[in-house]
Amino acid sequence: MESKKIKFVLCFILLILISALVSCAGQEVKRVQDKMTLHILFDYDKVIINEKSHAELNEGINFVKRYPGSRIEIAGHTDNLGAPQYNQTLSEKRAAAVREYLIRGGGVDPTKITAVGHRDLYPVAPNQKPDGKDNPEGRAQNRRVEINILSDR
Repeated sequence: MESKKIKFVLCFILLILISALVSCAGQEVKRVQDKMTLHILFDYDKVIINEKSHAELNEGINFVKRYPGSRIEIAGHTDNLGAPQYNQTLSEKRAAAVREYLIRGGGVDPTKITAVGHRDLYPVAPNQKPDGKDNPEGRAQNRRVEINILSDR
């Protein structure tokens, strides 16, 4: 009886894996070859790049120039305050602002660089403290932009 349960569970897991593979068929697989996190000073609910962030952005330009011809993804992130759809748009706009800076200020080929938003899906710090209270420092860390150098493989 126990072996039947194990076989059932294994078949179920296999079915889930096959389903996941089928749903991904035809989608481009992105592999990150290298990554740099930019600590851009975005105020809460803002997309304007603060002048204090220009040095950080210039480091981003130097980072990208080490990978001539590579595809580049600029990924915007938000904290967890606000509606998911609003934060999605906000993260996309933040990524687009950095993309434009890299193109205009760094001469990055616009055909090789894309901007995407991930809202609050991938936090790097807790948005709340262990006691459940707000964590402004953590939320500030989550309002970030990452430069991903993508591999063609």
